[in-house]
Amino acid sequence: MDERRLRHRLTMTGAVALGAAVLVAVSGVVPAGALQHRHHRNHRHETPHTSSQPGDLKAARTRKTISQNWSGYVASGGRFTTVSGSWTVPAVNCSSTPNGVVALWVGIDGAGSKTVEQTGTFSACDQGSASYAAWYEAFPASSIILPNPVGPGDNMSATVTNTGPNTFSLVLTNNSRGWTSTNNIQVRGRLASAEAIVEAPSLHGQIVPLADFGSTGFSNVTVNGAPLSSTRGLQPVTMASLGGVVKAVPSVLSGGSFSVSWRHA
Repeated sequence: MDERRLRHRLTMTGAVALGAAVLVAVSGVVPAGALQHRHHRNHRHETPHTSSQPGDLKAARTRKTISQNWSGYVASGGRFTTVSGSWTVPAVNCSSTPNGVVALWVGIDGAGSKTVEQTGTFSACDQGSASYAAWYEAFPASSIILPNPVGPGDNMSATVTNTGPNTFSLVLTNNSRGWTSTNNIQVRGRLASAEAIVEAPSLHGQIVPLADFGSTGFSNVTVNGAPLSSTRGLQPVTMASLGGVVKAVPSVLSGGSFSVSWRHA
């Protein structure tokens, strides 16, 4: 799809929006930092019925988290002032998911808070045609599509930093194409969480099909300057529908690196 159609499809006002996680705790354990099930700003904690749990959740005492729209790793329960990470923009299989979208990003807040300060990339299929874009967002405000070029296989790096009271710097770099976009935003973030996420965005308030990205992942992820694996309150997040259909699953974390595998739209 051309840039005009992509902008229309991928902005909140045009339809697709990033947002806070829709998270629930599995095995009856609410993670540290009170990760919230959040939808249209009304939220509650709940434990899914057994039929709603992913089939690979075998250890009843293992704390796990399921989200309807996120997969990756989320740190909560601290004061998070900076997060950074790198990834490769995944090519999407538009034969498998002709109208799907996947977003990769790093950000602060979104789990246990009403804002998200984030920047990343979209890989989208529209009627079988693939397009790619870079963006930043201060949810619940609209996402902003950047004019800078992005394509499958591009190596990206991003850093989100709280630079002062209610002020954040969002820096996105395309190492393959040699550009950097720095965007300063003002938002009353709580600094409640930090994350590296693969997301199925929303269309008019409804989660869109997750584009088939195969397998992708993050590397060199740091939180408050330390490797992601050393961060307190860290949770792996599996994306699954309320009906229990697993959509994306993160791998085991190694330092600041992990992968996420697509399972279902």
